Amino acid sequence: MTDTGKIGLVVAGWLATTWLAYRWGLQSQKLQRVAAAKSAAENRKREFLASMQAWRHEIDRLHMHEGSGGFEHRSEVFLDGVSGFLAIAETIKDDFTTPDARKQFEDLVAAVPKCYVLHHDKILKAIDDVIMFAKSAT
Repeated sequence: MTDTGKIGLVVAGWLATTWLAYRWGLQSQKLQRVAAAKSAAENRKREFLASMQAWRHEIDRLHMHEGSGGFEHRSEVFLDGVSGFLAIAETIKDDFTTPDARKQFEDLVAAVPKCYVLHHDKILKAIDDVIMFAKSAT
């Protein structure tokens, strides 16, 4: 084999190696992007569930009623939290992979602000429905 042939083989081997490294690098980057997207969705879901549990606890908490010495649930807690609830629900809405799951989640979320403020049990039920759906659907 001549020197020119050897140089040609070296160049061809170098090109093949470079091309394979490039292709494997693309695959690796794709896998990293998929893993990062999945991790971000799990983090958003975890934050959503934590804030929902906190808001639910605040709604269910008994507060001392001024003047009467009794305890009551404060409707302001629900009313003040609705906008934050809608905002954080929006952050995970697109994480539901199927259109049916996304629609069901949107319907459950839309039911919460429609609850009458004095129907304490219905408010908690609506919030629990959202929490259970978010936990079960991915």
